[in-house]
Amino acid sequence: MIYRVTSAILSLLLCGVFSQAYATSQIEITQPLDSPRLVALKKDLKSGRSDALDDFWHEVAHQGAPLIEAIKGDDQEQLVTFLWRDKSKQKFVAVFPFARVNPLLHLMAQLEGTDVWYKSYKLRSDARFEYLISANDSLKPFATTDPSAEDGWLAALHPDLLNPRRFVEPKDSERLDSEEEISSVVELPGAPLQPFVAERAKVVKGHVEVIRYESSTEGHTARLGIYPAGLQSRW
Repeated sequence: MIYRVTSAILSLLLCGVFSQAYATSQIEITQPLDSPRLVALKKDLKSGRSDALDDFWHEVAHQGAPLIEAIKGDDQEQLVTFLWRDKSKQKFVAVFPFARVNPLLHLMAQLEGTDVWYKSYKLRSDARFEYLISANDSLKPFATTDPSAEDGWLAALHPDLLNPRRFVEPKDSERLDSEEEISSVVELPGAPLQPFVAERAKVVKGHVEVIRYESSTEGHTARLGIYPAGLQSRW
């Protein structure tokens, strides 16, 4: 990936000194087009196929994102290309947690003349993980004063609209300020099976037991959830 920005400006950006508007005028994002599917799309568009872009997005809507493609001669990794759809010409789109420490190294590039934004990674074929998209990143580094503040980078994170696979963490019923948290999920072909996460017939359900204890070091009451608690076999 290439960033057309001086080292001095880069340093100041990471420290949060420059404004979003100034950063926008100074950074041009380009990166290699590694995805075979995006290479094919670019070729189709160049040949004059007016329906190529619509066909691509219909395909993504049917199969879901990100694109997961084999790497020739490599059976240990897959090429994973995250996508975002936006007609804006200047945008800072990043994938978290990859961009957590330094967003500048993980910004999506725009496929010229389209609304396709993309960022590719070579990942282990057995990977499974949650992620979020920052569709208009502030470029603030992870070590910002308060990332959870209204203008902090946490507020910009959302599930991937192009990926139907989600992980939902329910809100904490004991905290009034708690909210449901939703992340997108990537599961590559070699990821180990997880039969224990789905309900199974004839398997009695347990429940979560919450244990509270005083923390002498932190000075508050901590909680520990244990599952399954009180589970008794039917046999």
